[in-house]
Amino acid sequence: MRFSTFQVPTSTGAGDDGEVIELTARQSLAADRQGYAAIFLPEHHVSGYAPTGSDPVAFAAYLAPQLTQAWIGFAVTVVPSWHPVRLVERLNLLDQLLKGRLLVGLGSGVSPVEHAALGIRTDDMVAGMTDEVMEVALRLWAKDIDDPEVAFDDSTYYRGNVFSRVVPASYTKPHPHLARVAARPEAISRAAAAGWPVMVFGGDGRANLLRRLQQYRRELLAVGHDDETLAFCRRWTTHTVLSIAIGDTEAEARAHAMADMQAHQKFVLTERPHQQRAYEIGITSRPPFARDVTSPQFFDNNVIYGTADQVEEQLRELEEIGFGNILIAFSYGAYDPSRRHLAEEMQERFATEIMPRFELTDPSSATLDKDLSAYIAAAGDQAPAIDHPTQRTGA
Repeated sequence: MRFSTFQVPTSTGAGDDGEVIELTARQSLAADRQGYAAIFLPEHHVSGYAPTGSDPVAFAAYLAPQLTQAWIGFAVTVVPSWHPVRLVERLNLLDQLLKGRLLVGLGSGVSPVEHAALGIRTDDMVAGMTDEVMEVALRLWAKDIDDPEVAFDDSTYYRGNVFSRVVPASYTKPHPHLARVAARPEAISRAAAAGWPVMVFGGDGRANLLRRLQQYRRELLAVGHDDETLAFCRRWTTHTVLSIAIGDTEAEARAHAMADMQAHQKFVLTERPHQQRAYEIGITSRPPFARDVTSPQFFDNNVIYGTADQVEEQLRELEEIGFGNILIAFSYGAYDPSRRHLAEEMQERFATEIMPRFELTDPSSATLDKDLSAYIAAAGDQAPAIDHPTQRTGA
């Protein structure tokens, strides 16, 4: 099983931006030295949630020549926010700089506040905009210089005609490595058909996380992909942990993780009136969801904490289920100068105390056949999956 870092510290104002960017860069480069498999970056706009997310490609390009072994991952690229040509150009250039150590998570975005700033309706992004942009992008990645032009002048959202080719070409063929958020059944099916790994959404409960993983595996096997594709999918099928805390006691670790979530709750509360305004002007048809990230349900679904042995035990269960990559946020929540060193210390502690206990190997091929029914039944949170779960939980 692999471990990767998720760089999402939140700025609380203009005065924090520079320090948060420096913190993100320092933690990212440290993760490379510490042996983490990848550094995942988000895309976010006009909210303070991860300032480097305003242009994750640019930030990744800054990191690229300084990395010795780690991949760069995106969790996630908000596909509808990019014109297809610009999406392909920028990802290709980054793929060249990283010599193929790039995994691009694809998603529709979760924040109507951000969508309002971009002039895009959330409902459009979810309903078809992401798939339309990706359909054009895949055509552009497949086009050689002498192939017929790629025209998308009749598309619903973006227009263009490419006569020659997109420059530069990607380092990886036929395109940079792609993954997809596995939240809605339709997205899971598309990822399985394409042979892409998934980032399995679990913010609405462990049972739903396992149901999504089971759907993905069954459909992935049904397609008949080659062994190399299946191995890559197993390696990078990802579960995200929003806070992980190791303590000398369970109570100490829980206090650290709860402080992370309380810091994020401050951000949630500042965003609430903006979410309401986005609903009022018709950016989304879904009323804002007043979530509490410190509630037992959200906390238990998104946090791992305890002594080193307890943390290992919880991770072993994820390994047994067959996740190939665990994506961990060590600096989740609103920036707090008094706690900034704690995130860096926890990232180092995890690397030295937990990572050596696990072998850096891919899940076996047998995991794709593993029946998760017993795990689902034991999860104890049998809430039905909701139509667009990321918008309801904000995870």
